[in-house]
This record gives sequence, structure tokens and C-alpha cells, in this order.
Amino acid sequence: MPACLYAKQCDTDGGIISPQSMGMPEGLSDITEVMVDLSGANSKTTMPMVHVIVSEGSAGGVA
Repeated sequence: MPACLYAKQCDTDGGIISPQSMGMPEGLSDITEVMVDLSGANSKTTMPMVHVIVSEGSAGGVA
């Protein structure tokens, strides 16, 4: 079962910044849900990540 993490965008000092200050559209949530699924096979670990707020079909988005 994947773990679900919630994240906010931060500056280099750890201060929370709004999506709009980075050029994203007004009304966009400042919280990103990230699903992480760790699995192992053949002495290797894979860690696929899905960023839920990212548009479908984009890098990190739900395919």
C-alpha cells in the first residue's frame, strides 16, 4: 500500500511560499499530495511517486 505525504512549497530557508509567487494560477492549492510506493525485487528498491495535484500525463502526474 502506498504511503501518502502532504507537502508545501518552501524557499531555501524553509519558509512556506505560495504557488502564485512561483507563477502558478490563482486558486491552486498550496498543498501537494504525494503517494509513494516502496517495493523491492532482485536486491533493488523501486520508489514510484505520484504527485496528485500535477496534471495527468505530465512528469510525476497520474498517468
